[in-house]
Amino acid sequence: MTLDKQCFISFEKKEGGLVTFGNNDKGQIKGKCIIGKKNTTKIENVQYVEGLKHNLLSISQLCDSGFEVSFKPNICEVKQTSSGKVFFTGSRIKNLYVLYLDDLSAESCFMGFEKDKWIWHKRGGHVSMKTISKISQLDLVRGLPKINFDK
Repeated sequence: MTLDKQCFISFEKKEGGLVTFGNNDKGQIKGKCIIGKKNTTKIENVQYVEGLKHNLLSISQLCDSGFEVSFKPNICEVKQTSSGKVFFTGSRIKNLYVLYLDDLSAESCFMGFEKDKWIWHKRGGHVSMKTISKISQLDLVRGLPKINFDK
């Protein structure tokens, strides 16, 4: 659930239902949206709730959508069950695990790549994947595996 329109990728207006908050106030569901950043990790079927003060993420809904969520003392990870790929992580702040959507664009843009590609991207000082692919094909770096980059 969210009230933050800035993180919407798409929005479908849909009146219906009330959400009861911890202090017994109620907020009306005004629509359904997809949040995240374009071309990165997205969270679908998010309810837009009027009067909500904090964004809330339902662990059970993530699990029902094919994700696995694991909690550790200082972080939580959300992985796709079928592939085992980590889609995003959250940091623990006091008694809450917090996910910042602004942080998704940094790592998520490479989450679709195999692990070797991501490691070599970092090792190369964040060089483009096209350049890594070219260096790999020309055998210019000893130990660099054959990496193909398809746009």
